[in-house]
Amino acid sequence: MEETLTYYKNYFSFDLDVKKRIYDLSINGYLTSNEIIKYTDKLYDSIIIFQRQFVSICQMFNMNEDITLTVYNLLEKIKERIVNTNYTLEDVKNIYYDYFAIMHEKFLTEVRKNIYGDSMVYDESEAWILVDLLKECSSVNELLHFFHTYVTNNLDFLRQIPEIAHKKSLGDEITLRGVNSPLSQNIFLAFDSKIAVGLTDIVSINADKVLISVRDRGHDLQIEVEVKNDDEVGVYYFIPKVVISGMFSQLKGINKVNEGDTFATGSFVTTKDQVGKEIFDIVEKVPTDDDYIAYQRKKL
Repeated sequence: MEETLTYYKNYFSFDLDVKKRIYDLSINGYLTSNEIIKYTDKLYDSIIIFQRQFVSICQMFNMNEDITLTVYNLLEKIKERIVNTNYTLEDVKNIYYDYFAIMHEKFLTEVRKNIYGDSMVYDESEAWILVDLLKECSSVNELLHFFHTYVTNNLDFLRQIPEIAHKKSLGDEITLRGVNSPLSQNIFLAFDSKIAVGLTDIVSINADKVLISVRDRGHDLQIEVEVKNDDEVGVYYFIPKVVISGMFSQLKGINKVNEGDTFATGSFVTTKDQVGKEIFDIVEKVPTDDDYIAYQRKKL
């Protein structure tokens, strides 16, 4: 549905706006007493804006009322902390760091473990999983990360976006959806239909943003592609299932995978001409679910 594509376009505009506001609120140097008061007002006004925006996103993506309320209450807590400042430079810096900017690794890890592709929670009875995650959230930045992960991994919504083209990869569907652009066509055409890659959704949000989900590669490989400038493209990927850490060493941009890690991430920058080829190279090299099964059998 075109309406769903509009939701995604609106979301990414919102995402960019929140990031810019967080950046603009950072403190550089000394503030006078009057400047601290004005700065505190900016913090408070920003939370009011964020509260309206985040609740709107909850409603746009049909999120459970308990989720919406948890988000609202977190931002109310931040508002209360701002109101109770002692108006010293140290205190307002602490408020900015603790409630706007910070990203705790533990929270990021839990989000990655619980929100990806077809693992997403859609059933109303299971919404408590997302509520519990949000209760661990402590800052606007972490809240933004939660929503970004939820929205970009929500295959239920992404598959409602109108189809542009599709082809089969040894029986598996490769579907291109959304906005037809040189970037999305480059990626779609790079997927070789003669190689089994798994059920693949390539969703073009606009000319500069593409989301990709590949089932049965690393269980549910997720890739986000974003144009950085006239020639460069950023590629960010998440592999939710890691059994054999050594299998990932050949992936371009892979972050270190330790023995016992349950997921892996990576990123790299490439050119617009090469982006499709390099993404498909990543997809080909990520182990399939059958690879994992064969590995486990060898261990027995």
